[in-house]
Amino acid sequence: MEGHKREYIAQTGEGAKDRLSLQHQVFSPGTEALLKIAKFRPDMRILIVGCGCGDETIMVAKLLNDTGSIVAIDSSAEQIHQAKAAVKAAGHEAKLSFITKSVYELDPSDGKFDLILCRFVIPHLIDPKAAIEILKTRLHPGGMIASQEPIVSTCRTEPQSSALESYLNLMLAFSAKIGRDFDMAKSIPALFESCGLTTVSQTWQPEVFGEDKRMVIMSAVECMPAIQSAGLIIQEVADSLIANLETEVMKKSTRLFQCINILTVGENPPAISLTHL
Repeated sequence: MEGHKREYIAQTGEGAKDRLSLQHQVFSPGTEALLKIAKFRPDMRILIVGCGCGDETIMVAKLLNDTGSIVAIDSSAEQIHQAKAAVKAAGHEAKLSFITKSVYELDPSDGKFDLILCRFVIPHLIDPKAAIEILKTRLHPGGMIASQEPIVSTCRTEPQSSALESYLNLMLAFSAKIGRDFDMAKSIPALFESCGLTTVSQTWQPEVFGEDKRMVIMSAVECMPAIQSAGLIIQEVADSLIANLETEVMKKSTRLFQCINILTVGENPPAISLTHL
């Protein structure tokens, strides 16, 4: 499956832990809203795609009862290592199993699920439609795929930050260069529908305060090497951009509105009852 490997622009493993934890803190209210749309039950068997360092996994595990369970996958062995350690420290090992594999490598041996969660995953995939079609095969009848994805270009500040605007433009240029679209969240409801899922979606955008605004700078620091490697910026300009981001975004009077998130839930058709035919 070499052609289906994910190009993840930011760091993974230990180098990503602080950013991902802060990211979870900022975006978890949106995840809670997503679970409500997906009619979460504590007895569900859940697949978490792209589990990262485990923050989302622990959050969901805390909501399960004794019959609920989670399978968490990530294509990065570093991320799986971090997630396992975090889950062990949180005391939720009994409810969880981890597999190092990509979404394209899921097969019948992984079983069926009531709910599949994808948070900040789909825009990083080379072939999102193929991924959703594979995920659909892993759903029980009536099961749901739930995604939370950002529209990157909608991150903004008041007053406007020229450094943030430049950084977002670089991110979108990079995504186009590697055959992705970091603004594709707005098309995910239609993508789900094209795969035969009955879809509900809503938007959500958090305002970020204080030191939590530093997530933007942390993201830029992690992503800039890949952007430089793609030939979109040189080191000197990148360093200046990050310094300007720090100055403009972290200013006490600056309001930061993180990316609009598209919360999408696609329901697999229920089984047909022969008694009603």
